[in-house]
Amino acid sequence: MLAYILRRLLYAIPILIGVNLITFALFFVVNTPDDMARMQLGVKRVTPEAIEKWKSERGYDKPLFWNSAASASASVTDTIFFQKSARMFAGDFGRAEDGRDIAGEIVSRMGPSLAIALPTFVLGLFVTVSFALLLAFFRATTLDFWGVVLCVAMMSISGLFYIIGGQFLISKIFRLVPISGYGGGLDAFKFLILPVLIGVISGIGSSTRWYRTIFLEEISKDYVRTARAKGLSETAVLFGHVLRNAMIPILTGVVVVIPLLFMGSLLTESFFGIPGLGSYTIDAINAQDFAVVRAMVFIGSVLYIIGLILTFIGTIVTSIGMVRERQTGTLEQLAVMPIRPSQVILGKITPYFIVAAADMVIVTVLGILLFDVPFNGSPLAFGLGAGLFLFVVLGLGVFISTISQNAGQAIQTAFFFLLPQILLSGMIFPLDAMAAGVRWIGYLLPLTYFTMISQGIMLRGASIASLWVPFTVLAVMAVVVFAGATMRFRRDLAPGR
Repeated sequence: MLAYILRRLLYAIPILIGVNLITFALFFVVNTPDDMARMQLGVKRVTPEAIEKWKSERGYDKPLFWNSAASASASVTDTIFFQKSARMFAGDFGRAEDGRDIAGEIVSRMGPSLAIALPTFVLGLFVTVSFALLLAFFRATTLDFWGVVLCVAMMSISGLFYIIGGQFLISKIFRLVPISGYGGGLDAFKFLILPVLIGVISGIGSSTRWYRTIFLEEISKDYVRTARAKGLSETAVLFGHVLRNAMIPILTGVVVVIPLLFMGSLLTESFFGIPGLGSYTIDAINAQDFAVVRAMVFIGSVLYIIGLILTFIGTIVTSIGMVRERQTGTLEQLAVMPIRPSQVILGKITPYFIVAAADMVIVTVLGILLFDVPFNGSPLAFGLGAGLFLFVVLGLGVFISTISQNAGQAIQTAFFFLLPQILLSGMIFPLDAMAAGVRWIGYLLPLTYFTMISQGIMLRGASIASLWVPFTVLAVMAVVVFAGATMRFRRDLAPGR
């Protein structure tokens, strides 16, 4: 187990370095600083003096990788690679061409992007899966035929047509919602209706055809014929068996999309005037602001890798525990042993809790010693908060294990539950910068409260009494998750039940 976790952590290092090097090569080797200066200045016959001045003002007059004129460590640090690329690992993205801090802009624009992306994602998934199930239920009928024709037609239409047509029809002709713009608080709702609606409609064609293919493939399998032979209705077969097993490839595609939600939609935000990360990237490309584009590419890769690592370490590992018992045939042995279901669940959580706690201690100590992370509070209070958080997360993994039929389904379900915690818990982006609806989703996640506890204890030296709210919420979550896993095991997995 420990070797598996270490491998996953070590895999991220060469990936991030490779992404950083490729991005640096694209921006500084293929496109030299002199080329950047000419494009930014916008003059065909710009003087060499103007180019040198532009490079000097932005730090592009240094060597790329090695500064032979400097001494000691400055030979590495006083280079373009270190100043513009390596420092991004520490969260220092520098400043844009207009002088504004890039990190601050990213944080402030995260809320509008998520306000569009999350409703579009959730509603789109619900609509397309429901439509695909409808076509699969009426397969080989006139409804199925014309439904597929409609999907093909919708796939063939450009996304720009949906945006421009929706703005013209709904905003200009019927004047139901504003054609573009964005407001704060509840005022943002009227500006989000149209882009969310267009985002859902534009994705119906391709997603529905994909999900319909998955459902039809499942329907042709032997277990479906067996279920029908037992007398189950077509509705019970479709929703009780086909949908459950088809969720594995569906959730696989969903997980690929989730890390991209925070990046925003380039076209949608630009056409609707939404001040999100998508429009920020488009504006940076149009203005040839290379620092912003580099930062957005790097952030996208980092968060995607972080999501994958945190998914595999913790919930995914524990989520396959009970499934493994079922597949190896030892579940029946557990059921007939003179132990209660709660003891079985606790036994499944304990070894992973020990490993995760050791990992937490190592990461905290390394952060304090190597990166000078302040720790002003009580280690015991921090340990209590970390223990509650780990118990909730690992208990959630075991609960997923009790409702999953195989390891693949457990892993994909864990993906679905974990990645939103990374984006919406306030760990990376403040909750205050998110839209009201998205922020309330964050309040349902255990990582949100552990972030409050860790920041309060480590940065402010807060006591347990002053942090009683997040401690209490985590304790309640721990009880609920443990009770849910125990009841699920007793009802569905114990023989004779």
